[in-house]
Amino acid sequence: MENQTPAERYLTHGRELFSTQRFEEALGELRHALNVDPNLIDAYVLIADIYWILGAKETAIDWLSKAYEQSPSDFHTRKRIALFWFAHGATENDFRTAFDWFYKALQIEPNNPDTLFSAGFCLSLVGEKSSAEQYFKRVRAIAPNHEEMSRWDRGEYENLED
Repeated sequence: MENQTPAERYLTHGRELFSTQRFEEALGELRHALNVDPNLIDAYVLIADIYWILGAKETAIDWLSKAYEQSPSDFHTRKRIALFWFAHGATENDFRTAFDWFYKALQIEPNNPDTLFSAGFCLSLVGEKSSAEQYFKRVRAIAPNHEEMSRWDRGEYENLED
C-alpha cells in the first residue's frame, strides 16, 4: 500500500469495505478514488457491482457505461465489463451480453486464450455449442495447457452444458 497513489489507496480501501459488505462506505471510497483519478476502471466496475448487489441494475449499467466512456478502446476495460456480466449472469441475455463484451475485447487482443475461453463458455451456456467449439479450438491451438480449457476437456463443466 506504500507505493500506491492516493486514488489507488481509496480503491483498495473500497475493495476492503466491499468484501465486508459495507457497501455505502465502499461507494464513498470509490467515488473519492474517481475524484482523484477518473481513469480507475476497476472503481467504476466495483461501483457497478455494488449497485447490482443492492438491486439497482440500471444504476449498475450506468456505471459500466461510464467505465467504457473512460477507456473505450482498452482491452482490459472491455474484458472487465464482460466479466461483470458473466459474474452476474442469471439469464440467457446476460450471458449473451457477456459474450458481446468478450468479443469486443477480442477485437483488440484476438489471441488472448482466457478471453477466447470465456467467450466460448458464454456461448456454451446459451446453447450455441458449435460456435463455442470454434473458440475452444483457438484456445487449444494458442495455449495447449490452458487450465480452464483442460478442465472443460476433462468434463468438469459437464453439468453446465445441459
